[in-house]
Amino acid sequence: MTWTWLWIGAGGFVGAIGRYGIARYVSRRLASEFPYGTLFVNVLGSFLLGFLFGLGAPEQWIWIHDLFGIGLLGAFTTFSTYAAESLQLLRNRRISRFMIYQGVSYTAAIAVAALGWLLGDLLMS
Repeated sequence: MTWTWLWIGAGGFVGAIGRYGIARYVSRRLASEFPYGTLFVNVLGSFLLGFLFGLGAPEQWIWIHDLFGIGLLGAFTTFSTYAAESLQLLRNRRISRFMIYQGVSYTAAIAVAALGWLLGDLLMS
């Protein structure tokens, strides 16, 4: 087994546990049919991944990309839960909430990823 697999696995473990805890906390605090917990972790994860990309990774630090980018943030953000919650909103005929969820998820995730990338790039300049 290579170090790459270990870094990704360790990051994935922490990311999955973090996603569960944070999404659950946010969902409980904002008790609603709207999937605020998943939205929060996906937007936060997008910002953090953008920031990591903005920092860049010299070849000797590739393990940071493996640990945080692929492992932790790959497990922290969740497309499958986003898709399932989107379908649940449609199934419950919550069309306006579905549309808001789609628009906010994509717009916010891309915007904060760009902001994170910019901040990481500025920090390394």
